[in-house]
Amino acid sequence: MTYRSKWHFSDDRQPIQSDSAVNRPISDGRIPTEIAKEAYQEYADEGHGSQSFERMHERGGFAIYETLILLYNRIKRLELVLDRQTPKEQ
Repeated sequence: MTYRSKWHFSDDRQPIQSDSAVNRPISDGRIPTEIAKEAYQEYADEGHGSQSFERMHERGGFAIYETLILLYNRIKRLELVLDRQTPKEQ
């Protein structure tokens, strides 16, 4: 069964590593490029971007848990930016 979200991503996909602890593949082992790029952007913003996006994914991409943490951190970072830009009620 394929999960269909309300968001529509391109058909372009990037690799994602499975969880070696349970040795189960992640779907087809690939995620939408848009999601992979957001995770990579957070990775770079945190100061780890010595490898290009392309090189990172040639080597297999992030592990699933790395991706989840990076996306969570990305959301939190963007929330802080929005909070700073939103006028506070007095």
